[in-house]
Amino acid sequence: MESKAQNKSIKRKIMLCFYVIFLVVLSASFVFMPFGVQMADESMTLTYISGTMFWIGFIGTIVTAVCITASRCRSKDFRKEYPDQKQLGLIHFFKNKPAIACDILMLVSLIGFIITSIWVEATIFPYIFLSILIFSFGMHCMLNGSNYIYINQVNKKESD
Repeated sequence: MESKAQNKSIKRKIMLCFYVIFLVVLSASFVFMPFGVQMADESMTLTYISGTMFWIGFIGTIVTAVCITASRCRSKDFRKEYPDQKQLGLIHFFKNKPAIACDILMLVSLIGFIITSIWVEATIFPYIFLSILIFSFGMHCMLNGSNYIYINQVNKKESD
């Protein structure tokens, strides 16, 4: 029988999974956008699909992030263990191994997006780099912030 603390830990990890899924949907919508524009004369289906993906991913990512933050703010155990933890992922870099990978990916994709936007306009490459940039930026914000610490928090009750 799982303890109450283990159930909470599983719920936090599920919230992170939803965040990542919505972020993938959001960033994938940018890859489909140029195809939708090119096929607009024939059919608007791909345009509608990419637009729907964008809004589902965008709203889902925001709602999930707000839910994680609200859950963290309500957690007495987290406040007790980390009383001064107010770390914003947006302004911190390289806080843990997954964050290091996403931060490097974010910087590389930003450079790739700038280069391909300037020199290779008529291809899909700027959109691919933009998609990777959006995903890695979203992960950067999550992995470097206090919400990620909260998601991975192991209560003393859980380790007993």
